[in-house]
Amino acid sequence: MSTLMIFGFDKEADATVAFDKVLELHRIALLRLADAAWIAVGRDGHIELRSAPHDPAAPLDVTEAAAFGQILGALVTTPVAGFAVGGTIGAVFETMESSDDTVDGDVRKQIAKALRPGRWAVVVYATQVALGEVRKQFDTMGGTLVTLEIGESAQAELARDGGVEV
Repeated sequence: MSTLMIFGFDKEADATVAFDKVLELHRIALLRLADAAWIAVGRDGHIELRSAPHDPAAPLDVTEAAAFGQILGALVTTPVAGFAVGGTIGAVFETMESSDDTVDGDVRKQIAKALRPGRWAVVVYATQVALGEVRKQFDTMGGTLVTLEIGESAQAELARDGGVEV
C-alpha cells in the first residue's frame, strides 16, 4: 500500500517549505519517500515541475516509480477542473473516491483545488507513512491536504500502463 499526498498552497514560499519538510520527514523516517514533486501552476495554466533528488540509500522500486510517474503525469497533463482522465488512472481515482473518507468522497474537487492556476503544490508518493505525525507537521502551514491510499494491485496496474513489467 502506498500513500499519495497532495499539499496545495496559495504562496510559493509555503510550497517550498513544505517540499523541504517532506525531504526532512523522509530523512527522519516518518515516511519512506518513493518520490515527490514541487509544482507551480501559473495563472495562465503553465506548469513548472521540480522533482525530489533520489535518496541513494533508498532502493529504487521500479513499480513505485512508474506508478508515481503515471499519477503525476495525469495530474499535470489533464484538465484538472473536470479531471477527465481515463484508463487505469481514472479507475484508481474512482476507487479512491468510493473508499477514502478522509477527503469527504470528493477527491477530484479536492485535487482540482490544490492544483488550480495561481497555486503551488507538493505531490508526494510514499510508503510506510506515519500519517498522523505527518499531518501534525503540516497543520501549522495551512494549505490543503489530500491523502489517497493506493493498493498494490492499482500500483501494479499503473506501472504496467507506464510500460513496466510487473
